This record gives sequence, C-alpha cells and structure tokens, in this order.
Amino acid sequence: MGRFLGISVLLLLLFSATALADVVITSGLKDSYAIGDSISIEGFVVASKDISGSLNLVLDCGNKENIESVTVTMKELDKKSFSELGLKNFTVKGAGSCKVRIELVDASAVIESAETKQFEVAKTAPLAVRITLETKSLHLGENLNIKGIAFRLDGSDVNGKADISIEGNNNTYNIGSADIKGGQFALSQPIKGLPGGDYKVQIKVTDSLGNENSFESLSDLGIDDKIDFTFVTNKMEFPPGDNVFVSGNIMTAIKNAKVTASIFGSKASKDVKTSNFLINLTLPNDIPAGAQALSVYLEDDFGNKGSANQELSIKQQARSIDITTLKSALQPGDILSVRLYLYDQTKRDMDGDIELRFSKDSKIMDSKSVKSKEKADFQLDKLAAPGEYSLDASNGQVTGKLTVTVFEVKQVDPSLDGQIVTVENLGNVQYIDPVEFTLTSKSEVYESSIKTSLMPGQKDTVDLGYSFPSGNYDLVLYYGDKSKIYQNVKIQDKRDFLTKTGSALVGVTGNTVFEGAGNVIFDLPLYLFIITLGVAIFMFFKKPRTKDDVINEIKHVEDNPELAQKPETKTEETANLNKPN
Repeated sequence: MGRFLGISVLLLLLFSATALADVVITSGLKDSYAIGDSISIEGFVVASKDISGSLNLVLDCGNKENIESVTVTMKELDKKSFSELGLKNFTVKGAGSCKVRIELVDASAVIESAETKQFEVAKTAPLAVRITLETKSLHLGENLNIKGIAFRLDGSDVNGKADISIEGNNNTYNIGSADIKGGQFALSQPIKGLPGGDYKVQIKVTDSLGNENSFESLSDLGIDDKIDFTFVTNKMEFPPGDNVFVSGNIMTAIKNAKVTASIFGSKASKDVKTSNFLINLTLPNDIPAGAQALSVYLEDDFGNKGSANQELSIKQQARSIDITTLKSALQPGDILSVRLYLYDQTKRDMDGDIELRFSKDSKIMDSKSVKSKEKADFQLDKLAAPGEYSLDASNGQVTGKLTVTVFEVKQVDPSLDGQIVTVENLGNVQYIDPVEFTLTSKSEVYESSIKTSLMPGQKDTVDLGYSFPSGNYDLVLYYGDKSKIYQNVKIQDKRDFLTKTGSALVGVTGNTVFEGAGNVIFDLPLYLFIITLGVAIFMFFKKPRTKDDVINEIKHVEDNPELAQKPETKTEETANLNKPN
C-alpha cells in the first residue's frame, strides 16, 4: 500500500513538471443565479513552455455549451489573467445545475483546464408586477379590462409575455395573454362560460430571456352568472295531456338565450332574443295527480343562467276500468260475481261511480250502479240461454268490458203423478231425445218411449191410461244416463173401444207422444186378433145400458170411496241404470 502511494506521488510530480501550462480560477461564484444574470470568472494562466492556442469558456448545465473562445499566445513562464487574455463576463441562458469550465486548447487538444463548483440557475428572475382593473365586478359576457407593468428589481423594464388567469371555485381559468413591451401590457377579453363567484387575478410573466415568474392574488374579481326573470302560466290546474303556456319577463340584459320548460319528463325549448318569452309545454298523459313542479331554465351564449319553479295542480283522470271475476264460465242459474276497479292516468285505483249493463246479443238483461272497488252480483236465469254474455262498465269517461260464457245444459226431469207422466225440460236448449220406459206386471212387460220436443222450461204430460191396459205395474223411466223407478203403479184403462181393438199405443197430448208399445209375452198380431174378436162378441151379446144402470154405478162408487183413491206408488231415481234388454 505504501509503495503504491509513493509511486502515485512521483508520477504526479513528474506530470506537473512536464505540463505546458497551469489554469487557475480565483473568483468564487454564488450558489444560485437567474437566467439573464451576468457571471464574471476571474483567474490566470501560467505557461511552462511557449503556447499558441485558445482559451475556451464552457458552461455545463447538463449539456455543454461553448460560451466564449479567445486566442492565446504565451511565452515560456508567462502569466496572464483571464481578462488580459480577453475573457469577459457572460450572461446565463441555461437553467438547472451548472458549472463553468476554462479549457486551454493547443493544437485542438485540451492541454489544461479548471472548473468551478456547481451552482443553480433558476428560471425565476427577481421581477415585480403591478396591475389595475377597470371594474372588479363583471357579468358573464362583459370584458375584463386589465392594465399592468412588469420590471426587474434593479429597475430595468421587462420585455416578454404576460399570461393572465383567474382562480376561484377550486379551479384556475385562463383568460388570455398580452405582450409586455417596455415593461407595459394590457388585455381586454370577454368573460364567458365560467361559474359565478369570487375570483383572484394571477399573472405569469415570461421575459425575453426565458425567466418565468408567477404572481398570485393581484386583485379581487367578482363574476355574476345569474339571469333574473319571472314567469306565469295560463292556469294553475291541468288535466293530464293538457297544454301549459308559460309567459316570462327577463330583467337581465341578454343577447342570445334559450328558455327550457320541463315537468315530469316532458320538455320544450325556445330561443329568446328579447326580454320577453312565451313557450308552450304539453303535459305527459301519465303525469301523476297532485302537485307537480314546473321548472323553467334560461341560459345565454356566455353561460349566464337562471331557473325558477312553480307547482301546478294535476287532476286525477279516469283512464281504465278493470273487471275481475273468479268464474268466467257459468251454468244457468249461477251468480256472476264481479269486482270493479277504476284506474287513473298512473294506473292507481281511484274513487268513482260505475254503471254496469249485463246483456246478451245487445239485449240488456240487468243493470246496476256501483262504486269503484265494490262487488256486484248478477243472477243468471235458471234457463239462461247458452253462449256469450257481456258485462259493460262505464263511468262516463272510460269503459270496460267482461265476456262470460254460459254452458249448454241438456236436461229433462220426468215424474209420475198417479198414472200421468210429466216431462219437464230443465235445460237451456231444446230437448228432443226420447224418454224411454218399461211397464212390468206379473204377466206382461211393455217397452216404449215418449218422443219429446220441449223448449227450455216447457213441460208436457202423458196419461198412461190412454195407452195401456188396466193393472198394477212397475214403471222405470230412462232419460239420458239416469232413471227413475216407480213401484205398484195402478193404471186405469181409459181407451175407447176402437183404440183397444187396434191396440195402437199413440200419444195423446202436445209435443210428447208415444213412439209405440210392445208386449213381450204375446205375439202382437195374434193378440190384436183375439181382442178384436172378443170385443165383437161382447158387443153383440151385451145388454144396452140404461139410465138406471149409470145412476146405480155412481151410487156404488159413492158408497165405496176407496174405489176413487189413487193407487199407492213408490218412486226411486237412479243414475247410470242400464235399461233391460
């Protein structure tokens, strides 16, 4: 280690002894300068041998810049100061961390050099600015008129540019720029598009050397962006869908403005160039009833704006009627139960009277008046015709309709009273199917049917005594998939002689007739022949009846009242009973 240090010192002494010259800087520099400041470098050069070259002053602020170069001719052992050699003061142009280097160049090679310590060059020069405003309160659209001077603290004027801005509402807004000539500048610029409020004027000055200085809060400035106006409407209460006419008067001076009126999503706009305006706005059809705010908004080309609100009263208007029911398909005799709801423009139920008409094929069957949300009942007739029925509702403004269906019912009810069979149509359509029956005694069985053609509600009767012989029978009536059983039915034969002899079982009343009857025990032609022959023999030998005979027969019935009583019958109705084969 010691040996290496000795060799280094020896080499240094040897190099110094062989150097052509020494360059020494004697002046101390400040720690900081501004762009445009003058820097003086003092020092000297000592020649160890004859020198013919140049002395260069280099400014290094990140990038080397050769500021000045002077010719040097020196003899051996000459000593000259920088000023004697021709180096002068220089002006700082760069910015940043800098140092100055003095280089002695001979034959294009640097033979010796020296440099200063580092110093800072800032873009901020010691400047001052003073301004005046023509007015400190502006309305958007008016000009900001500003004058000012800019100078160095040494008193010299500044040439450059002034960038003028205002700060307020937590933002900075650029207004414009003005040239600075001989230390003076002026700006006249309209203010627009800014929010109203209190502002501070600030100016950034950039001189011709590139120095930048910012000056804040030079003056207060108030900006007003309000448009004052009033308006009225053609009325205060409106139905949905109506037109609102808005008439207004503007108190603030404007050039070009637009007025916009809006309510519940509906909007209308119009350009305004004078102090008065009239605008038409159509209300939405679904605007809710009650108080609704009408908003009117004004804005001009410069950003001045104004707004005002007014409450309008919106009428509740019926828009629909809803009819609900649990059953839309009914049987004759059912009750149609419905509930009525009257809805307004927002589909909210409302109070009101509703007129109802229940009809079929435009024929009104019933009518009622109910209130919204109330229930209404309509009784169907037991023989109500099948098909579609309409329930129409109206409150004078809107209508509603419900269609229901009445099923087709095909039904008869046969019954027995004594020896008379009654067939009644209980359905709502014409009944034309036959009612079949059997008559059974100990010795005979008759099967026959009653042909029907009955309209709804119509009934007809058949006296079995006009078609069958006297006797006690069990009667079974078949209708549809049902049947009725009657036991011990006593039939009194009421047929005349010719009918008996013909044995033709025919109908005797109205729309209901016998299709025919058959004896399942005897052959019908033989049976008819025997009866005919017997009747003929009886009539040949029969003693004619006298008046006294008739009187005696009546007296006999009166003395024996049991002969006039109806036979005891037993009935039973069954469903899905198979008829005998």
